[in-house]
Amino acid sequence: MTPRRLLVGCGVLASLLGADSSPANEGWNGDVAPRLAPNERGEPRRPGAPRKKGWPMLTRVPLSRLKVTEGSLEPGPGEQLLVDGPRMRAIVPESTTSDVALRFTLLGPTERQVALASGEQRQQVGLKLFAVDACNVLYAMWRLAPKPGIVVNFKRNPGQHTSRECGNRGYTLLHPEQHVRLEAPSTGEPHTLRAQFDGKVLRVWADDTLAWTGEVPEEALAPDAPVGLRSDNVRLSLQLSTPPP
Repeated sequence: MTPRRLLVGCGVLASLLGADSSPANEGWNGDVAPRLAPNERGEPRRPGAPRKKGWPMLTRVPLSRLKVTEGSLEPGPGEQLLVDGPRMRAIVPESTTSDVALRFTLLGPTERQVALASGEQRQQVGLKLFAVDACNVLYAMWRLAPKPGIVVNFKRNPGQHTSRECGNRGYTLLHPEQHVRLEAPSTGEPHTLRAQFDGKVLRVWADDTLAWTGEVPEEALAPDAPVGLRSDNVRLSLQLSTPPP
């Protein structure tokens, strides 16, 4: 499916996304956290409750600030960005990994499915954290298939910088101190994946659920590296938000 055909197919979806003025989604345009910021226990706030003091301001990242390193991102309805290919990778140069949120609507699987370098067939969308390069990066992913849930892992290959150099080597799966099992995000409805660091402690929210909490090892941290996003084998409408530049 071409981006043009995808734009036509998203007309109804655009009206749904653009017309949503409920308290849970109010302010996504840049002055508050997406949907409802969870409280300190990871519980969703009540509609109309004051914004949690500890959550910093986030602003939407326009397409002009994104550097797409694989696949493509196309402008969509309103301020949405569209993904229609089996592999998409992008970073936000000069950004910070301290707090980042990805709001997305799943539009379905891509027409062509491409296996990972390991040979595994996977459908997922998520965040690149401390994205030094293709060989050195931390991921927080919301997987759809083959097994749904939040997965955090990092890839480290000192001295190597391109996929041709490191291939599928250097991955380490991180085990959370606390986690919540999740279903795959539903198709046609907006979802939010948010990652926030407090020192070495990473917290990942899926919609209003604090789904993953754990300490990230020193070797996976790269404070000056930017944030980004990644998708595999799913079509998406999305918005990425980071602290103001």
